[in-house]
Amino acid sequence: MNPFAYYALSNLPPTNNAACSTPGSGALPTSCRTNDDEALLLIRDFSDKYDAKIDGQINDRMAAFLRFSQRKDLQYYAPDLTGPSGGDGNGYIHAIDQDASAGYTWSVTPDSILEGHLSFSHMVAGKEPPYLGGPSLASMFGGFAGLPTTPSLTGGLNTQTITGLTALGRQTSNPQFQNPTLWVPSVSFSRSSTSTP
Repeated sequence: MNPFAYYALSNLPPTNNAACSTPGSGALPTSCRTNDDEALLLIRDFSDKYDAKIDGQINDRMAAFLRFSQRKDLQYYAPDLTGPSGGDGNGYIHAIDQDASAGYTWSVTPDSILEGHLSFSHMVAGKEPPYLGGPSLASMFGGFAGLPTTPSLTGGLNTQTITGLTALGRQTSNPQFQNPTLWVPSVSFSRSSTSTP
């Protein structure tokens, strides 16, 4: 057998209804449905968030504020099939979003205002398959050109689609990362003028 095919098949979980199809037993007992793998899939979801804001009146013409917010969401979705050949699920999902802003307002004169704002936003988000960091298929089986060898991308079986059966290996979109950081400064000066007839 092809070494890659042997690896993929030998790392599938055993069927948990095997007793239902004992060779030579004839028809399946009425309590049995199929000779498949059945499982209740584990799902975990931990989420928290908070906001904090401080407003300050410096004097009768100056005011300032500072605000900080964070949201953290960590999830785990067990794969349809366990083991290195399993997958086809989101695996570990993480999203940490932090935002901060500061503002300053100065009434320069009774008819003019100077305002300044600085906003900061940072996100670390993405998803990872359950067996991330394991050995690469390129190192395990010669002849697989073009596959990643970096530990942040290797581990488990790559996507294998078999018509009519549950897909093997990780999702084609897994792993993925989104880590944007934004700085948004702004300064404005407003002045109102009144005309006398």
